[in-house]
Amino acid sequence: MIATAGMSIIITSFWGEAGFSLPALISGLKVDAVLIFAAALFVLRRFDINPIYVMVLAGVCQTVITAKRRYGRMKIKIKECVGNSRIYGEDGKLAGTIEGWPKNGPVREICGTDGAVHYRVRKRKRALCDRKQNRTQAEQEISVPFQYEERTDISGNSKGGGAAVLFRAPLAVKAVVPLTAGAVIVLQNRKREIVLEDCEGRIGRITRIASLTGHEVECEKELDAYEAAVLFAAAEYMYHDDDIEMV
Repeated sequence: MIATAGMSIIITSFWGEAGFSLPALISGLKVDAVLIFAAALFVLRRFDINPIYVMVLAGVCQTVITAKRRYGRMKIKIKECVGNSRIYGEDGKLAGTIEGWPKNGPVREICGTDGAVHYRVRKRKRALCDRKQNRTQAEQEISVPFQYEERTDISGNSKGGGAAVLFRAPLAVKAVVPLTAGAVIVLQNRKREIVLEDCEGRIGRITRIASLTGHEVECEKELDAYEAAVLFAAAEYMYHDDDIEMV
């Protein structure tokens, strides 16, 4: 019983709440947790130290690593205004706008302060992220389809992603947004929390997606304000995708 509890704690520490799985054996592994565990094990075997002190020290190390990683994240602020959303860079200065609202139509444009369109996020049967290039270059259109949560009936049989359920619309849970710095995965759960990941694991989040006072895009990747706005626009489309229109 104690061994089972210990293994459960180790799996949660090494692979997070998602748990252990073969596809995520390497990509989902938390290297810092493994190193702290190995160091604590070495100290316990090599020196005569109270295990409680080692546990406290390991916790302090993980707290410092998490705080440093979070402090080093890029943070872009987005505030809702009449008819658009304003994008503020890390220096607090206005960097551009996101034109339109998710409910007003299938297209939202990411514009600079001069009105030039840098990106266009389009929602059809799938979401499209169009990157505006120079006139001498061909316009590149990148598809970003939504993945919906898997549904099951009473007997536990799968009804497929996006299957209609009485009084409960299917939830868009995943979208892959290709950016210059690499593809970013936007994830949404039933608590309406928006998490950003790449192939190596979690890299950030979008806070207060439904707030009228402002939002923050936090990401460990080096993104400019317009790319962060693209992630926000895609996340906001996901958030409102299952809204029920009252006529």
